Amino acid sequence: MALMTFQRAFGLFPRIVGKGDAAKRLATLIQKHRHADPAAYGDLEISQQVDALIIIDRAVDWITPMCTQLTFQGLLDEYVGVKSSSIEVDPSLLSATASDPPAAAAASTTTTTFTRTPTTTPKPRKHILSGSQDRVFHAIQDLNFASVGARLSKIARRLELDYEARKGLKNVREMRDFVGRLGGLQSEHQALRLYTGLSEILMPITRSEEFSKMLEIQQNVIAGFNLSSQLDAIEALMNQEVPAMLVLRAVVLLHLAQGGIRQKMLENFKKEFLQASSRSQASFGRCVSMKPAVLATSVTAHNNTSTAATTGERDDTTDSVAPDTLPRAHAIVGWRGFEETVRATPGATFDDVQRHEHGGASTHHILTGSTLLQQFGLADPCELKSQ
Repeated sequence: MALMTFQRAFGLFPRIVGKGDAAKRLATLIQKHRHADPAAYGDLEISQQVDALIIIDRAVDWITPMCTQLTFQGLLDEYVGVKSSSIEVDPSLLSATASDPPAAAAASTTTTTFTRTPTTTPKPRKHILSGSQDRVFHAIQDLNFASVGARLSKIARRLELDYEARKGLKNVREMRDFVGRLGGLQSEHQALRLYTGLSEILMPITRSEEFSKMLEIQQNVIAGFNLSSQLDAIEALMNQEVPAMLVLRAVVLLHLAQGGIRQKMLENFKKEFLQASSRSQASFGRCVSMKPAVLATSVTAHNNTSTAATTGERDDTTDSVAPDTLPRAHAIVGWRGFEETVRATPGATFDDVQRHEHGGASTHHILTGSTLLQQFGLADPCELKSQ
């Protein structure tokens, strides 16, 4: 219903493009729902704000969710936990005082500390992450974490200059304008303090040796480099008591990349993993029980995509590994350039043009609007089941 509501608000999607059997079923449901209710959708025009709806079935790409996210929002999801677009944080991060200078809130994410009462644990408070309403979060949510500190410092300097502007006010009108902007400045100041504190939480994690080694393993696996030695590297991290979920994700990623780990090696690893963690044997089995045919087609498709999207090429401004879904997002100009990838990937392929009830197809050839990418499916490696 959300996609139908979106069409009522912005017009019909000129094209519905996608890959995967479940994606095809969703596209069919959208079309059926539209034609079943002509009173609600019969008079809708083709949207001039949206170029296409792209639907990606998670079963098409098992690789991407196994890789560590390196954007600010991605790391929050990995290590703090994002649920329904909200996080739970220490109340001290949300109780900024008016006397705190904005520059001090983000001048250095390595020196600022937040005091906590040693005898009591304060109850976490929920904070909603909204890029549309929070200017600070919008500026950093998709940045590689290595760039977040510099961006926060830049925002802090801007806020400090805005606060200093009050000293140069010359008349009542300028004072009134400043007072009108004061609420927004204070909101940004508080947000700056929050995200600086969250950066301090994430920084020791991203600078740890375990994190660097796990990222190196993922990069090597994605690039297909020296796969035979990666299981030993994963076992070494497991022995260093790296969280079990991270170990499982690395094993699943290697399992995908090799088209299946040899049974004897897998059994030996399973014994060591079950001894080192509290997870059950059934839980481990679900993670590595995908059919070889599914593994082979998934890896073949992944390796046939463009170099920037599959060899683990670093991107210093966004994520560390460009996800496999990026080439498919170019479907608004057709599957041109990715035909081999599409053929090697399991599931239905479709590119449907929507038509107005009383007119022809969309003439929306110039890409001036936005593209809505809908990707759905299970992302937890322990929820991967045989197809």
